[in-house]
This record gives sequence, structure tokens and C-alpha cells, in this order.
Amino acid sequence: MRNKLLLAVWLILVSLMVFSCRQWLAAGYQSLLIIICSLLLPASRQTINLTYNSSVQILPFIVLMLATPAIVWQRRLLFSVLGLSAYLLIDLLCILCWPTGPGAGAGMVQLTASHAWLTLGQWVFPFLFWFMAVRDRLLRS
Repeated sequence: MRNKLLLAVWLILVSLMVFSCRQWLAAGYQSLLIIICSLLLPASRQTINLTYNSSVQILPFIVLMLATPAIVWQRRLLFSVLGLSAYLLIDLLCILCWPTGPGAGAGMVQLTASHAWLTLGQWVFPFLFWFMAVRDRLLRS
């Protein structure tokens, strides 16, 4: 019981730390997204719409990766890079497919894909990537 309480307190502390740094984390993610988009987009489409921007959606993933005990740092780093790369890749695909973002004139496919990504990115992917990182530890317990 004591271990679970300590884990809950640790999770809250890490969450507060990441939440207090959310603007810097979001700015870093957005800067990386802009740099990659500027390299991939042709000069005629250099205005980049950051409607597809998972800078807030990565926060639960970062908290889970930092707060989970008993993950070796190499594995933690590997899955953090893989998770953030997956978020960047999906955001880039959405930006390249729909440069205007969802809004007036958006088709049903674009709106469905946008809402699906918001749902998956916010609620499924952080826990999926975290589970992939800790599955060996969980299966041994």
C-alpha cells in the first residue's frame, strides 16, 4: 500500500513539473514541427498551418515516461524518441495532406481524420507507447 501511495505522489509531482513546463515543451515541439515542415513543403506552400499540432497531447506521454519507476534509462529514452517521432510523423502527414486545417470547407474525410487523431493522440497513444515501454516489467510482475 505504501509503494502505491508513493507512486501516486511521484506521479502527481512529475505531472505538476511537466505542467509547469508545458509552454516550453509546446514551443519546442512546435519549433521542431515548423523546421521539418519548412524542409518538406515546397516554397509555394511555405505558410504552415499548425492546426495539427500535438504539443499538448504529448504531455501525458512525457509524464508517464518520466514517472514510471523500474524502466532503465536506455529503454525510457528509446521509447520517448519513438513516441515523439510517431506524434511528429502523424502531425506532418496531416499537415501535408490538409494544409488548411479542419474548418470551413473541410471534407468529411478530413474532419473524421482530425477528430480521430485528436482522440487517439490524447487518450490512446500515450498509454500505448507507455505500455510498450513497460510491458516486459508488467508481464514479469
